[in-house]
Amino acid sequence: MFTNEGWDRAVVVWGLRAPEREPQVPKGVESIAAISSARHNIALREDGTVIAWGLNVNQMATVPSGLTGVEAVSAGANHSLALLGDGTVVGWGTEECGARVPDGLTGVIAIAAGGNHSLALREDGTVVAWGENRAGQTSVPDNLTGVTAIAAGGAHSLALRENGTVVAWGRYEDGQTDVPSSLARVIAISAGGEHSLALLKDGNVVGWGRKGSREVPESLTGVTAISAGNWHNLALLEDGTVVAWGYSERGEATVPAALRGVTAIAAGHRQSLALLQDGTIVGWGGNNDSAAIVLAGLTRVSAIAAGGWHNLVLTEEGTVHAWGLNDQGQADVPAGLARVLAISAGGKHSVALQEDGTVVSWGSEWRNLNLTVPVGLNRVTAISSGGEHNLALRQDGTVVGWGENGDGQATVPSALAEVTAISAGGWHSLALLSDGTVVAWGNNEAGQATVPNGLTGVTAISAGYSHSLALREDGTLLGWGKFRNRPINIPRWLGEVVAVAAGEGESLALRKDGSVVSLGGSYDGEGAVIPWDLEAVTAIAAGIQHNLALVSFPPGWWLGLAK
Repeated sequence: MFTNEGWDRAVVVWGLRAPEREPQVPKGVESIAAISSARHNIALREDGTVIAWGLNVNQMATVPSGLTGVEAVSAGANHSLALLGDGTVVGWGTEECGARVPDGLTGVIAIAAGGNHSLALREDGTVVAWGENRAGQTSVPDNLTGVTAIAAGGAHSLALRENGTVVAWGRYEDGQTDVPSSLARVIAISAGGEHSLALLKDGNVVGWGRKGSREVPESLTGVTAISAGNWHNLALLEDGTVVAWGYSERGEATVPAALRGVTAIAAGHRQSLALLQDGTIVGWGGNNDSAAIVLAGLTRVSAIAAGGWHNLVLTEEGTVHAWGLNDQGQADVPAGLARVLAISAGGKHSVALQEDGTVVSWGSEWRNLNLTVPVGLNRVTAISSGGEHNLALRQDGTVVGWGENGDGQATVPSALAEVTAISAGGWHSLALLSDGTVVAWGNNEAGQATVPNGLTGVTAISAGYSHSLALREDGTLLGWGKFRNRPINIPRWLGEVVAVAAGEGESLALRKDGSVVSLGGSYDGEGAVIPWDLEAVTAIAAGIQHNLALVSFPPGWWLGLAK
């Protein structure tokens, strides 16, 4: 397997449903001055240039060629804005949704891109608005002057006046324009999808609008910056840490436990960004039902795991980080979890094997499943999580299973012994024996539990959604079952394989030269697209709709993912 001692490591993520190179966070991008996030993300470099990544269906993440001299950026739902040093504004994306800047607009000192509209604050304290106006979001109130800050939401707009009061206009059905009558001493504002936030001079935050998004944590104090996303919120504290609240269907409101030294924040559609003191960006959450966002800056990673719609990484220090879908708490790593040797991510749950041979599980009791670790389970040497069940391999070569058992996937064969490796799939399970043979049990509708006759010399196994893979000692690969009702087709030119990862409709093979090959394909049957610059891979993991790769590269060099 490709390896290089002393090299740095990073995690690369790509998703089956992600359009183009959807939401990968740039790594190693230095001197970032500002960030903005909506359905896509924008970062402003200190040299006045701009990078963008994420959803790009309307070209809102395609930065105009030659754009320089930028002082501020803002990301809308279908467009982007850049404020230049000469007080003019450049827009790109869907023109009728706020990208078409009014002719002659000058003297601008601040910009805000909303759902499908845009705002500009001029140096004389007046506001200019353009774009869609179905809810009155571009109908600036008459005689609005003395404005010091602006914010554009889904279909509403906010203005902060120099006397510390707030003016709102546009859509009002959820109360997002109903500014509290007593609101005063405001120093910053932010508009979300259907709610609004105000930061007060005393460091407290006030919210109004859509229920579930407007409520501010009672203990929240010492705030220096706020950002309202579609349905979630971020607050930056004086100590450089971040607090998040609101909806978190993709983990967007689950702040990474180790996040420190933050200087700026941006809450987007279903994702969150934080700018660190060293100029790097950390992202969490997801976009378009994908977990294909990577936690930037995570070096010294020793293992990776891809779950249904969430991810886990294990560091060399034995700590665990998680991101992605968190509707069942699967990305909420237990406080104090340390000295971890191995990790595994299931459909909506996560499992960790500790140094003392015990197992910790968190996340779903989805559909009333009993995923609690069996009492007394110890002396464990390996773990594997399936869609809704788990397996544990003990020191004596026996296996313990628990969780959903409708197809017998958690019922370990009574005579099973001398096991050296395990793998839990969608609804079936695999075990590799010391003599190089394989045993399978559980659901067999696609033949995934029917081990080929005469299969021997196996060194590694992986169970997918409805298929199974076995890697043999000569580096060849054998598969059985189906890729989402399609026959398994392992290329003859594959070459020497050193690791395999079976997902739902796709599997991955890691070759000796550090390259990765996709086996199977995406939902449209055209085959999954592996990032063009993916190389020097040392580990792989396949989820339901996304994939992970642990990459090794020379110290001081970073992968060019922000092209």
